[in-house]
Amino acid sequence: MVPENSILRKLPIVIDAAQRLRLEALTFSSDTLAYAFSQIRSITESYGSKIASISLHDRIALFSHCWTYVNELHATRLLLTSFFKEGSGPGPNQSAFLERAKIATILRNKITHLNQNIGNLSQAKGPSAPIFGALSYFYVGENDYNQIDGTPIVKRGKLVTLNSRSMYFQNTLISFPNPLARDIHIPVSLFQFTAFGQILYIEDIVKELIRLPHRGFDRGDLLEGDYEID
Repeated sequence: MVPENSILRKLPIVIDAAQRLRLEALTFSSDTLAYAFSQIRSITESYGSKIASISLHDRIALFSHCWTYVNELHATRLLLTSFFKEGSGPGPNQSAFLERAKIATILRNKITHLNQNIGNLSQAKGPSAPIFGALSYFYVGENDYNQIDGTPIVKRGKLVTLNSRSMYFQNTLISFPNPLARDIHIPVSLFQFTAFGQILYIEDIVKELIRLPHRGFDRGDLLEGDYEID
């Protein structure tokens, strides 16, 4: 995400107008992604082990945030791609991020053309995720970890999935995160969103986005003009 003291929040006035608009759009999308993720985490954390009793209002909010995340990740990918087309191209890490974020573009296209594809979806064979998706994550309760020298050590946890519609176990596709050898945030983490046969690893993308601004943007690699950047 974009730090509060980033050059992207105080752009030099000499930047080309089109470049400035792209950078402002990129910052807005990044901020919206951060907000959507924080709300997903906040809602699931507030319910804790009682997530099965989530209210309809909060369930709707969760999936609204998931689709906001999809839309803004798609926008971020397009903006970054436009920057790289004008420069020397993306590096290995940036290319890997753009490839991983491609799922957001696929999901956005699927939901945009939902009405045209209702017939095909209704006739599809095999397992499928709810049209508006399923959100899965790993939950660690108060008794599921120990404090050793001030460091929480997770002993166990629960895999949770929430669906945007009723569950049909005979043909519903769900995916769960694998907590083995993963960084776990207590009490909720490892969020992933499944829709239209695609899995978007929300938390992995967030971690990548946090590192991304430090791989060029704050050094001015994508900014044009004769000026100094501290």
